[in-house]
Amino acid sequence: MLPDDFDHSESISEAESLPQIRLAVGQAAKSFAADHAGDLQSLLERSIGDQYEIIRLLGRGGMGCVYLARERSLDRHVAIKVLNPELAIADAHRERFRREAKIAARLNHPGILPLHSFGEIANLFYFVMAYVRGETLADRILRDGALPWTEARRIFFEMADALECAHRNGVVHRDIKPANILLESTTGRAVLADFGISKIPGARETITAAGAVLGTPAYMSPEQVTGVSDIDARSDIYSLGIVAYVMLTGREPFSAETAGATMYRRVVEDAPGIRSISPSVPADLAAVVDQCMTRERERRGVNAATLRDSLGRIAPADGLPDAVHDLPSFGPYAVLWTLALGLFAILGDISPPERLLVLVLALVAPAGLALQVWTSAGHGMTPAQMAKVSLWPPEWWSMWWPSALRRPNDIWSRLPRVSRLIRVLISISAPALLVLVLVRERVLDSIGPEYSGAYSIVEWGLLISCAVAMGAGFIWTRAKGLTPDQSARLLLGPSLISSGWNEIAVSSLLTPVKQDEGVKEPVLASELVRAIRQRIHALPEEHTDILRRASEAADCILRSIETADREISLLVRDAGPEASDRLGAQLAALDGVTALQSAEQKELRDSVQHQLEIVRRMQDRQNSLATARLEQLDLLRSLWRLLQALGNSEPSQSIAVRHIEDLCSSVETGLRAQDSGI
Repeated sequence: MLPDDFDHSESISEAESLPQIRLAVGQAAKSFAADHAGDLQSLLERSIGDQYEIIRLLGRGGMGCVYLARERSLDRHVAIKVLNPELAIADAHRERFRREAKIAARLNHPGILPLHSFGEIANLFYFVMAYVRGETLADRILRDGALPWTEARRIFFEMADALECAHRNGVVHRDIKPANILLESTTGRAVLADFGISKIPGARETITAAGAVLGTPAYMSPEQVTGVSDIDARSDIYSLGIVAYVMLTGREPFSAETAGATMYRRVVEDAPGIRSISPSVPADLAAVVDQCMTRERERRGVNAATLRDSLGRIAPADGLPDAVHDLPSFGPYAVLWTLALGLFAILGDISPPERLLVLVLALVAPAGLALQVWTSAGHGMTPAQMAKVSLWPPEWWSMWWPSALRRPNDIWSRLPRVSRLIRVLISISAPALLVLVLVRERVLDSIGPEYSGAYSIVEWGLLISCAVAMGAGFIWTRAKGLTPDQSARLLLGPSLISSGWNEIAVSSLLTPVKQDEGVKEPVLASELVRAIRQRIHALPEEHTDILRRASEAADCILRSIETADREISLLVRDAGPEASDRLGAQLAALDGVTALQSAEQKELRDSVQHQLEIVRRMQDRQNSLATARLEQLDLLRSLWRLLQALGNSEPSQSIAVRHIEDLCSSVETGLRAQDSGI
């Protein structure tokens, strides 16, 4: 299936094709993109209107449309996917559509969009699916950015479980991406959809030309990018790892200025560490994602079942076992309950028997806490640890709390001093003001009514001091460029890690997370060259000549990589993942038409065949450029490491200088050969 945003006419016009093929395919695409959805809906209503009430269009893609409908007999909403009748003329498209329905029908899992029925009426091919009321994961990430890691882990787990079912039945999805993951609005349940380009055992790949690249470029596995023919379940694992990465960080792991460079970076580079972008993500969850995104599939070492099990062992909240998930914050509520009822029993105007009854009720919450700690014993936590957990503040708490009793994912210590001072002031003033109001009459009876004015000054002084501090805090945050909602979050919001703290304007005011000591090797080519230049400036002048050559060699390698990236981008544009699939399907359609054998038709088939051969050669060029780019990136890494060694002992320096000279000579030789056209 072609991507939803694929424009046939634009792609064909950019390709080196004969005028008649451009005209035929371009006109078909334009007619479909205009009012074809309305015509298709009318055709659908005439064909199956007695069974389904067609409500509205849900989406439109390269293969057809999806409509929301009401099944009249069962009075339920369903989604109906319809194959474009113009495409249904070709056997390849009909076969692909039937195969998607067959795959959905054979998979029975709550995390996989179920198929209700399949139908063919005249030239209309459709199947009926369950309707998931909600949004796609892509829409959610676009709106909210990075998800809280607990929610991302849950969706990751549910998708791994769904893939385990698919892989167990021999189905490889081949297009795992946020747009194909639906989130139910009421429960948040994740559902995997769109098996249009999936691979099933025993099925011949006649619908796709040999050498075609299938999938969505931003989420392809390295083996999909390089056109490996035997794509297996490990490719889905890699793609799901990218989905998890995007959920946890709010950004794609491989991005560059050009589409080609973005697509091929995953072949030659590892993604930046998740915790370097979102430090709140647990190390064990980040490690699972890294394992999924291992470039060499033989070293990926994980399948859907083991992935699901690994995610299941990651604590869902604050590192606690599931058995004690009700324990956090029990202590503060119990203390508040006991304190409130105790004060009422002591200060309230009630009879002695009633006072005794209230005191007994005040002990209910502490007794419940003790019972909870006792029943939760034996889950790898000591009573002291459970007592500490029970005294964690509620998740909504934003004021002062003893540091030793704060939750592990609390960022109180990273808040700016202004924010912490305001919160401490409110934490002291609010309870003090409440107590002063409650005991006012008793105190004035004891000290005399003549102190009423002074008492009021104290009360109003506490209130005004909080207001002044808040006003000053908001002025300070606005001066820092924060919006009103960002200012409120920084000064008064809950201090637990959430996606809101990752906003650049807010995170820049937080105290940075302490990183591990030691020099970390950069990942991107531009970062490597920047690090090389910084290292060169830091080294002594005794190595001036070799450092000058090293700087020139680094610049030369970077220019070569950038040139390769630009060429790859053009190749992906003209012979990208969709090109082989589109041309192969068109060639199969032309081969399937035997009734007409005109000279024009034969000429058209030959032109499509020629196009397909050109696209395959261009894809081979992509692969060779990617390999050369990898070698050049390795040269940059080697140069960076050698420059690091120049600061060590004399023997190490001598060896490093000799290797740097050899590397620079190799680069200079290659540059001279390139200039001379060798």
